[in-house]
Amino acid sequence: MRVRRISLLVAAVAGVAGLGVASDAIARPPVAGAAPHAPAGPRPGSPACPIATRVELAIPAEFDEVRAIVDGRTPGAASVTVLAGRSDRQLAVFVPEAARSEASSMWGLQLGSPLPAGRVIVSVEPLVDAPGSACVDQVELLRRGAVVARIVPR
Repeated sequence: MRVRRISLLVAAVAGVAGLGVASDAIARPPVAGAAPHAPAGPRPGSPACPIATRVELAIPAEFDEVRAIVDGRTPGAASVTVLAGRSDRQLAVFVPEAARSEASSMWGLQLGSPLPAGRVIVSVEPLVDAPGSACVDQVELLRRGAVVARIVPR
């Protein structure tokens, strides 16, 4: 698959350059038994659900977990990337058509070592090989389970 090879090449080049690259995720899937006739959610690309966004902020404490809350009414997939210092972490989130529901789903990435406080960039982008873009309602950065920063991509 061409996209996968390019991703591996980018990771290899970043590794040689001394940049930290990771794409590990511990995911909590959407609630099973969701109603297939749930009303449609915000349309990706609308002001309530941008297809792609980037937010820069300064956070007061280091963080060891990234959590994304996704609107369960909009099927699709997205990538949440967090860049802090010389490290970045990527979390893929999705809502399959069959699991569409009124409820939001939560996806989490626990980090082996915390990322530093200070300037952080959070971006939400659609996954290239997905049929649609998921609507990410918010991204939370946590330290030992407590929310350090909450980002609402709008």
